[in-house]
Amino acid sequence: MDQCVAPPCDVGSYSETGLGPSCTQCPATLAKSPIGSTSQSDCFGFGNIYAASATTDRVAGFNYQEQHFDLVKEGGSLAGPKSMVFIDATTYLVCNYITDNVVMEDVNGTTIRVVAEIGGASGLLLVPGSRQLGVANFDHSSVLFFDEVQYGGRSGDVLTAADAVGEVVSTASDALPYEVVMGVTTSEIYVRTNDNDVWRFCLESADCRPAQRNAKMLNGYSMLYGLYGLAVLKSLSVYLVSDPGEFKILSCSTSVTNNHWLNCDVFASRPDNGASWDPWGLLADDTIEVVYVADRSLSTVHALAYDGT
Repeated sequence: MDQCVAPPCDVGSYSETGLGPSCTQCPATLAKSPIGSTSQSDCFGFGNIYAASATTDRVAGFNYQEQHFDLVKEGGSLAGPKSMVFIDATTYLVCNYITDNVVMEDVNGTTIRVVAEIGGASGLLLVPGSRQLGVANFDHSSVLFFDEVQYGGRSGDVLTAADAVGEVVSTASDALPYEVVMGVTTSEIYVRTNDNDVWRFCLESADCRPAQRNAKMLNGYSMLYGLYGLAVLKSLSVYLVSDPGEFKILSCSTSVTNNHWLNCDVFASRPDNGASWDPWGLLADDTIEVVYVADRSLSTVHALAYDGT
């Protein structure tokens, strides 16, 4: 006779045995927990979330635990901020597309200094391990890299492209970089370009895929509204891009090169209830396996699990 086995508690709930049917939901401010959790101590929240808006020249924060929004900075040193990275718990760098610079700020709204002046600065990346700063820029159609000793101090010279210690240059003249993120490994980066493509570039490392250097991973040709956002789900070996024209987020395999966007899977789409949904910016947290989605229509940020829910 087959024995009936209770299903494990779902993500966001727990029980003493880790099994159903009587699972308790995590508190609202600690809404995440692994499947089969056995204690409320397994529940956790999403911490503080910060976002830059090039439309309003703002950096805003959201304290998930306290459910509280905070306007960190508006105007001043912010002029078309496209991307931001934290270099410690309270200090971040933001690149301004309009004023062609990278500025150091803190979460109290204080401008510390101008770190770099680089034409067409559109994306920032902090490389794990080496902590090099990557700056995607139009002027050189490349990603420039700077060492922490160059950008990390609260005082110092204003950097230019000539000060870069490394550079990844696109082989396609029309592939101007908009956004840069780490790839599946720490030896490769993915770049979203102005012509709606996604490229993979190798950093100088033995474990990178040399046969696929400068490989076009995604061909966004013929997209009506273009691609926006870029995030890598390392544990699933896929990357995500937003298709706001179809109100969808697409999931594409990292193992396929020159893929057409129509061949990618749908990761998430407009809710069945017809609620407003206009996904643009994307950010993946591989530690807790959550994707943050900036919704332009409602000026909100959604948190999705790695299965798109």
